[in-house]
Amino acid sequence: IVKIPGEKAQIQCSHTITNYDTILWYKQLKNGHLELLGYMYKNFENPEKGVKVTMEGNADKNQTCLLTTEALKLSLNSSGVYFCAAS
Repeated sequence: IVKIPGEKAQIQCSHTITNYDTILWYKQLKNGHLELLGYMYKNFENPEKGVKVTMEGNADKNQTCLLTTEALKLSLNSSGVYFCAAS
């Protein structure tokens, strides 16, 4: 995704694994470590304290979970690799 500073970005994640109902969102830091941004349990968002992202949707099988940086607004610090993981 390429955006200009000040715009919002949205990333979608879904899975097809039975009995998995949690989506975890991570950002890879410059040193290679992963920073947990938060997680979505079923349809309840749980952002990490101090992380200004929103999550919506549903983490159940064949549903879509959406990570939005709207609350943060994009800056140069927003650049990076983002991951989602089903659990």
